[in-house]
Amino acid sequence: MLPLPRLTTIVLVVISLRSVLVLLVVAALASACATVRSKPVESGPGEGPLLLMEPHWDQVCRDDRTPFTFRRPAEVVADPTLARSAGTLLPEPVPGEPFPRVDVAINYARSGEIRTVHLSDHNVDPGVADAVLAQVAPTVRTQGRLLHPVFLRIRVTRGPAPALDVLPGLDCLPHISHEVDEPPRFLEGARVGGRFMPAGSEPRVTVEVHLSRTGEVERLEVLRGDPALLPRVRRALAETIFDPALINGEPKRGTLVLPFSFPD
Repeated sequence: MLPLPRLTTIVLVVISLRSVLVLLVVAALASACATVRSKPVESGPGEGPLLLMEPHWDQVCRDDRTPFTFRRPAEVVADPTLARSAGTLLPEPVPGEPFPRVDVAINYARSGEIRTVHLSDHNVDPGVADAVLAQVAPTVRTQGRLLHPVFLRIRVTRGPAPALDVLPGLDCLPHISHEVDEPPRFLEGARVGGRFMPAGSEPRVTVEVHLSRTGEVERLEVLRGDPALLPRVRRALAETIFDPALINGEPKRGTLVLPFSFPD
């Protein structure tokens, strides 16, 4: 058996190492959280000004569920050699790693005119992504009259051979915003669900939050639980900032379902 002083020293060293590890993880998460940056974009004829925004690192995104009518690259881009000319700008693929790719977002107005063409996502150097965008943007076709605005992506990939695919637009759900240097926080006087909910807590009311294009709360609707808690929910959300829902980087109205628990 180890002497007591030596055993105490070992325990203190282990505790110190765990504390350093926790601090490193928190610092990494804080540096990974990107601020929402916005930039004005010229709009098409008869369209209002657009504000393109980038999602936070932990904002949930999925394919746009609007009926998707474009399937072939030739319907969207005029240059049949674009896959090779843009794809060869990407670095050679590395075995065992994802293929280098760049997604270019295209937003069409109902008139078929192009509203915006901009970068959506990529896993390459930003300078390379900009060069691919410069190749793709001039080749994008206008369309005939559409039933609704269309959001889609052109994905340029360099795998065994350069490839170009047409994908649905990217639909990002709204979420609670937070500062770059801090994790998502508890709301004042309440605990809100998902990963914000502490272990062992049970939500007492679940609310659907209706948000504007700027992330402001427009109205609240109780889905489950005690409606008498709604005033407390309003107070908890009074100073809360939300990142709005996005389609291809364009803000839109959205809803977010949040369960709340109010400590007594």
